[in-house]
Amino acid sequence: MKLDRDADGLVLVDDIDRDLARIEGKYYEIDETVSWKLKLALAGLNGVRVRLASDRDVPYPEEEPLRRAHWYGPKFDISTIDEKKHNSKTLHGDTDEIRNIQYGVNCKAFFDWQYPQREKIAILQIELFIFEMSAHYRSLYLHSIRNREQRKFTHLDGAVKTYSDEVSYLKSFEGGLIKSQNYQKSFRMDGVISDEHWRNIIGAFFDSNPLINDYFQGMNSI
Repeated sequence: MKLDRDADGLVLVDDIDRDLARIEGKYYEIDETVSWKLKLALAGLNGVRVRLASDRDVPYPEEEPLRRAHWYGPKFDISTIDEKKHNSKTLHGDTDEIRNIQYGVNCKAFFDWQYPQREKIAILQIELFIFEMSAHYRSLYLHSIRNREQRKFTHLDGAVKTYSDEVSYLKSFEGGLIKSQNYQKSFRMDGVISDEHWRNIIGAFFDSNPLINDYFQGMNSI
């Protein structure tokens, strides 16, 4: 079927379903410049035209897209991080379907706040798994320290972790944030870091991944 594009290169769709455009009973991948939030806003509306990734139709996916994954634990709230008196862990991903996670159907991210007893610091750890169809499994790992008395971040570093065998990788699903066999640091900052710079750097390190954006919902620039 030849798609009818207008002068702007956009195609009139019958509807938007998940991340796909439905046109005369066939599904087409929408261009990556259209965010998933915009797709949700456009779904069910008449007269919608979008840019498609290609002219080729694609099969309808069996699995729900990434945004349908579930949260376990609180999202980030910068207004309360200096007052908390307990640890908190948040997990994004379908923990009941480990095999699906393993083969890349869903993504998984850990967010772990630690408040050591009798200490004035708080520690944030984030690990975002990167799924590849290979024998190796990787993750982006970020570590940060905040001085709660000064209400300032004082340390931030990011690294790439590689799990070289399936056993070590699957163990990560039990609690998250485990040591990997290969750990390569990408950057490090020490000294006072403003909240704005801190969140901007995290957003850049994780390259605006929707899991990270969702966790930091309500914070500008992420």
